[in-house]
Amino acid sequence: MKHCKFRFLGKQGGAMLEFAVVLPLLTIMSFGAADFGRLFMETAIVANASGAGAIYAARSTKEASDLAGAEAAVLANVNGLQSVTPDVTKLCDCPGSPGAWVSCGSTCAGYGLPRIYIRSKANKSFDTIGFYPGIPNQVGIDISTWLRVQ
Repeated sequence: MKHCKFRFLGKQGGAMLEFAVVLPLLTIMSFGAADFGRLFMETAIVANASGAGAIYAARSTKEASDLAGAEAAVLANVNGLQSVTPDVTKLCDCPGSPGAWVSCGSTCAGYGLPRIYIRSKANKSFDTIGFYPGIPNQVGIDISTWLRVQ
């Protein structure tokens, strides 16, 4: 019985030492997980806002010319997120040469009026809570949504 009593002497505090060593690592990992969650949430909000601007402008050819209204639709859907920059543009191309942008008032040879597209972009800069080695402190969120109007 006397032998069991002295078996654990000198081993007290080992768990506390291990906890003291692991605690900073767990704290950094917790902040990293929170930052990743914030980045994911803000990216989803910016993507939703970009889509709202494209949907507004792609409803008809009349709304496709109302780029200020489409940018207002982007800003109306950011759910209180600060520093979101909208950029909505109207682009036209001919079926024979896709991606070669032409004037929207022109006509395409053998086709007629060009196809009209709306590109709605929303940009935001995301800043992390703290500094993490090997990970940038600032990340740009840049989401583009394309829709064909006509």
